[in-house]
Amino acid sequence: LLYSLILESHNDSAVAIAEHIGGDVQSFAKMMNDKAKEIGLSNTYFITPNGLDAEDENGVHSTTAYELALLMKYCTIDSPAKEDFLKICQTREYSFSDYSGKRSFYVRNKNALLDMMDGVIAGKTGFTADAGYCYVTAIQNEDKTYIIALLGCGWPNNKTYKWSDTKKLYKYGSENYDYSTILDSNYGINPIPVKNGINNDYLDVGINRKLELLISDNDVIEYKLCIPDYVCAPIRKNMVAGYLEVYVNKELFEVINIYSLEEIEEKDFWYCLKKTVISFVP
Repeated sequence: LLYSLILESHNDSAVAIAEHIGGDVQSFAKMMNDKAKEIGLSNTYFITPNGLDAEDENGVHSTTAYELALLMKYCTIDSPAKEDFLKICQTREYSFSDYSGKRSFYVRNKNALLDMMDGVIAGKTGFTADAGYCYVTAIQNEDKTYIIALLGCGWPNNKTYKWSDTKKLYKYGSENYDYSTILDSNYGINPIPVKNGINNDYLDVGINRKLELLISDNDVIEYKLCIPDYVCAPIRKNMVAGYLEVYVNKELFEVINIYSLEEIEEKDFWYCLKKTVISFVP
């Protein structure tokens, strides 16, 4: 059924899978929406398991090109079942039969880009009257994975637009984006003043992360340092002393912890008593 679903977009297979896993279509749709929230899709709402146009009291069956790209990233990179998914997506044709063995079925992959470009590892086509021709794909090139999502990419009779548009977007991405180290342990942070510290008036701090990002020359990287005006001893090594916000094109991309790089003991009562006693010893 999964081969039938992914290779041929068979709507009845989607319903059969939904009923088998969820008990009924409505329960499975809830599972889909829960999973969407889990992986960070905030503008996606599922009603049908096969993507057909639908509307209910809570909204319209819908998503965005960006969130389809996030979904493809999950399926190809993050999911525990990614190897199974990739295997099915890369299968050109598949045959199977029913339990009795009397009926046989043959399905052929509708993702024509598999044989039009090198590096295509997954892809899914789709069409509805409201959405037009749609396509989402993942393409690998050395150490990079490009995910391209198209919605409303032509209506009848323009179903081939998705192939040419995907090629254009891939060409743009491969020519303009490269990995760049935007943060590492050499990022300089001024020491933080210490109160009641022994032998140290300042605490050395730093980060232990290396952050690489696929960016273009037009992307703007900014940093916002969030540390206290001072810290109080005692301080242990590798304690969180603050954090660094990393922004890409004015949007928060990641928050990085800042750690203490040394230990500083406290000037407590016993330390002061000891110093006082020593000062009176000839």
